[in-house]
Amino acid sequence: MKYDHLIKSIEDSADERIREIKEGAKIESERIRREALDLSEERHQALLKEARARMVVEENTKIYRARENVKEKIARYRLDSFNGVFESAAHALSSMRKDPDYEAFFQARLKEVVHEMHSPATVLHIDPRDEGLCRRLMDSSGMKFEIATDITTSGGLTASDPAGSMIMHNTIESRLDRVKETMRTDIIRILFGDHDVR
Repeated sequence: MKYDHLIKSIEDSADERIREIKEGAKIESERIRREALDLSEERHQALLKEARARMVVEENTKIYRARENVKEKIARYRLDSFNGVFESAAHALSSMRKDPDYEAFFQARLKEVVHEMHSPATVLHIDPRDEGLCRRLMDSSGMKFEIATDITTSGGLTASDPAGSMIMHNTIESRLDRVKETMRTDIIRILFGDHDVR
């Protein structure tokens, strides 16, 4: 009996120890589970934060690209409109030879190139359609220059020295090109009401 009591006491002690171990294991298991959940939640939050940041970057990139696309389209429209003004002007001026004032226009351009070139060896480059007019104007004013019918233009002429190293363009097209550059800001303002000349 003594042994029974001792065995019982050992068994009770062992049962108590087993309960303590199980309880400790349960507590440790719960602690590990909570830590895992906390870590999982932290990781989850970190991933969410990272995903949100990536989405913001992607959204900003898309917005930036969309804005740049719109700016590009506006710039292209403005440039097309600006160039369209000069294409319309060039088209309107292409029939200038039919205008009764064309002779006065050509004579003024002729005087300008002769004055600027300062050389009796100046070569006048004209459109073949203006050869008769040019010779008549030179004869009536006593001018003597070589004439080359080697350009195509809506009106006006070009002059050069005999070597071709100094050239003065005084055609409708060259005058339109100069106006296009010097009046760009004013034309943009008229077309679009602003100073943005892109």
